[in-house]
Amino acid sequence: THEAIVDRKIFESVNSMLGKRRKPNHKYENIFKGLIYCAECGEQMQLIAAQKRKQEPKPMFRCPKHATNSEACIHHHFIYYDNLIQEIKNQLTIQVENLIDSSVYVALCKKTIAEINCLAEKIKKDKLQKELQIVNKKIKGLYRTLSGEITSNELETLYNIQKSLLKKITDSAIDFDMISNMEFATIVTMLKKYLARIPINQNTLNLLIEKIEIGHLEKYATGETVQTIKIHYRF
Repeated sequence: THEAIVDRKIFESVNSMLGKRRKPNHKYENIFKGLIYCAECGEQMQLIAAQKRKQEPKPMFRCPKHATNSEACIHHHFIYYDNLIQEIKNQLTIQVENLIDSSVYVALCKKTIAEINCLAEKIKKDKLQKELQIVNKKIKGLYRTLSGEITSNELETLYNIQKSLLKKITDSAIDFDMISNMEFATIVTMLKKYLARIPINQNTLNLLIEKIEIGHLEKYATGETVQTIKIHYRF
């Protein structure tokens, strides 16, 4: 009864393609879903079960374009799943340590500690101010009381309390920029230990990484084999 949004031929063609789409030939959980790309052609890489002779199949990412059209993507881009996880762990550790050791983080950490200290001192000052108000009221009340029931000693005691509270309020100002090296080193050590225990899962990867580009294996004259893995971080 209504005009079709999608052309009938396109609709039938897409449905035909979906019907022919093969299910993954593995049962491995892919925590890198939507993050792995071929560095050469930009195609999103597929997770497959790589089978070697007389060995158990291993999960591996490969470029689907190279597998179907080697002219469109000349080099064979692939990486084993376990190797990629280890590489990501190593790279994230380096990035986190560099971030913690950076001057930007140091300044941010000091600023945060200063703000916490300021808040604590404000709470402390507010409490002292309330105590001072109570003492001031008592002193005013003593002046209004002309009976001989209030001794000079009691009045002097209240005056001393008043002076003490005023001094505490005045002396509570602290130079928040002065954080000892030992204190800061302790904070950094604790942070590194905590971050080292963060699990590598799909949520963590999506939070920290935008995408990962996998290069092909390059062999040099020295016999060394190098593979470039470029990680695009969200921070």
